[in-house]
Amino acid sequence: KKMVKAKIREDNEVKAALRSFAAFIVGLVLTTIYALIVLFIKNYNVWFCVASSITIGFFLSLGMAFSIRVRMTVLLMLPEIFSTQARLIVLFVAFSMVMQGPATNILENLKRTSQTAVCGAELALNETKEMLSKVTKPIMNTIKKIVNKVHVAAESAKKFFTKLSDAMKHVVKEIRSAWAFITNIGDYCNEEMERPYLKCNKAFDDAKNRCFSVMSFLGFLCYILDIFRPLCGLARTVVSCVKNFKNQFNFNITYLDDDKEKNITISHAAADLFSELKEKLETYKEMLGMFTYSMLLLCIFYYFKAVHYRRKYMTDDNHDNVYITREFIELDVMRVRQNRENLLPLSSSEGYGLIRPGSIFLTRSEKKGYVFDIINVLRSVLVAVFVVSIDYVFFWLLDLMSYLMSGEATAHTPQVLALLVNGTGVADEIYSAIASAYGALQRSNMTAYTKKCKIQPSEPNYLQYLVIGFLHGFAFCIAIFGVYMQRLRRYICAYYYPTREKMRICFLYNQLLIKRSNLAISLFQSIWSNQADKGHNNILLILAANWLAKFVGANQQYCMACGQICTNKNNEEYHYCTTPGCKGIYCPVCAKILKNSCTVCMGPLLVFDFEDEVM
Repeated sequence: KKMVKAKIREDNEVKAALRSFAAFIVGLVLTTIYALIVLFIKNYNVWFCVASSITIGFFLSLGMAFSIRVRMTVLLMLPEIFSTQARLIVLFVAFSMVMQGPATNILENLKRTSQTAVCGAELALNETKEMLSKVTKPIMNTIKKIVNKVHVAAESAKKFFTKLSDAMKHVVKEIRSAWAFITNIGDYCNEEMERPYLKCNKAFDDAKNRCFSVMSFLGFLCYILDIFRPLCGLARTVVSCVKNFKNQFNFNITYLDDDKEKNITISHAAADLFSELKEKLETYKEMLGMFTYSMLLLCIFYYFKAVHYRRKYMTDDNHDNVYITREFIELDVMRVRQNRENLLPLSSSEGYGLIRPGSIFLTRSEKKGYVFDIINVLRSVLVAVFVVSIDYVFFWLLDLMSYLMSGEATAHTPQVLALLVNGTGVADEIYSAIASAYGALQRSNMTAYTKKCKIQPSEPNYLQYLVIGFLHGFAFCIAIFGVYMQRLRRYICAYYYPTREKMRICFLYNQLLIKRSNLAISLFQSIWSNQADKGHNNILLILAANWLAKFVGANQQYCMACGQICTNKNNEEYHYCTTPGCKGIYCPVCAKILKNSCTVCMGPLLVFDFEDEVM
C-alpha cells in the first residue's frame, strides 16, 4: 500500500523574493486589464481612467508584493468573479450595453429613416411645384398669345358694353325718376284727397245713409249699394303689383372671409416628435448613467467581500467546511494506526452534505438555484440576440434602400400627340395656339434627383456585438462552473493559513464522530425501549388478550435498534445474540455500529446459518 505522508513546505529568502516579484507583476497585469476594460469597453473619461488606474495599480502592485494579507485578499477576489452576484452584474452590464448599443442604434436608424421620409415628402413637393411650373409655363404663354389675338375684338366689345352700360344707367335713372314721381304723386294725393279706398267706402256709406232717410219702409233696397262696394278694392291690386315690381330690384350682398394660417413643415413636425421621444427616454438614460463608473465600485465591493470571507474562515469553523480533503484522509489514517475509532468510509447519510474539492458532484447548498441560474442566463441571451438581430436586419434593409436610391428617376414621354387645326379667322388662331402649347407640354421630361434624400444608415458597432456575446458567454460559464470555482476560496485560504486549515479539519472530523456516537446512543435507547415493549409492533400483539395472539401464532422478528422487519428474504443477514434466552436481533448496519455486541446482555452477536443447521 502507498504510504500517506504529510508534506512540510520549506521557505527561504529566495522563494519569498520570487513570490513578491511575481505578485508585483500580477498586480500590474490586473491593473492593465482594468484600464483596458474601462477605457475601450466602458468608454470612461480618459482622466478618470488614468487616475483610477494609477491608484489601483499602486495599491495592487505594492500591496501584493509586500503584504501577504493583501496578496491573499486579491487572490480571493478572483473566485468571486464566478459568484452569483458577479453573474447578475455581468448580465446587467450586458443588458446596459445592449440598450446603449444596438437599441440606441435602432432608434438612430429610425430617426434617419424619418428624416429621409421627410426629405422625400419635401422633394416630392418641390418636384410637384417644378412640374406645375413646367406645365403652366407653356399654357400661360399660350394664354398671353390668345389674349393678344383677341385684344382687338376685346376693344370693340369694350366699346359696345360701355355704350350698353351707359344706356342701362340712363334707363335705370329714368325708372328711378318715374318711381319717385309716382311715389310723390301717391303721397300728395293721399294728403289732399285722403286714401282712395277709405274715400270710396265713405262715399258708399253716405249714399246708403241718405237712401235710408229717403226710403223709410223700402230701406232694404238700399243694400243694393253693397254689391258695388268691392269696386273700391281695385286700387289694392294696383298697389300690390307696384310693390312686386319694386321687390325685383332688392338684393343682399354676403361677404365670405377665408383665413389661412401658415402651418409648420414636415421636417419641423418630425423634429418635434423625436424631441418628445427623447424626453420620454431621458429618464432611462439617467438611470443607466448612474452606473457609469460602476467598474471601480465593483472592484471595491469584491475586495470587501473577499475580506469578509477571510474573516469568516478565520473565526467560524462551520463556514464553508464541507470538504473531504487530503489532510482529512491523513487524519483518519493516523487514527487507524493508533487503533482508534475511524470515520472512513462514510455512510450515505453522513456524507450527504460533504464532498471532495475536485468532485464534479454538487452539495445541497450548491444545487440550490443551479438550473434556474442557467435558465436566467439563456433568457437574457435570447433577449440580446433578438435586439441585435433587429438592429442588424434593420441596418441591412436601410443599406439596401440607400443603394437603390443612389440613381436618378427620369419620366420620359412615351408618345407624342400632334394636333392640326385648319381654318381662318380669330378662332383658328386661338385653337392653333392651344395646340402648340399642348405639344410643348408633351416634349418635356421630368427628372427627380433622389440623391438629395439618400439615406445614410448608422452602421452597427460590431465590436459591441462581440463584447455582448463575450459577456453572455462569460455569464453562462459562471452559471455552469461558478460553483466549482467558488471552492478555490477554501484552497487559497488553506494555502496561506495551513494551521487554521488543520484546525478546521479536526473540527469537522470531531463533528462527524460526535454525530456517529450520538447515533450509537440513540440505537441503545431504541433497543432498551423495544426490549421493554416486548417487541409488540403487530396489531395482534398489542391487544389486551395475549392468548389470542398465542392461539393464532402471531410472531414477528425485527431489529431491536432500528425496527427493521426481519423477513424470509433477509433473515440470513441478521445478527442474533448467542446468549441463551436473549431475544437480541440486529440488522447488519446496526450490528456494525454496535461492534457486534448485544446491548441487552452485552453478549456477542452471530450470523445464524440455516443451511449449516439443516446439515
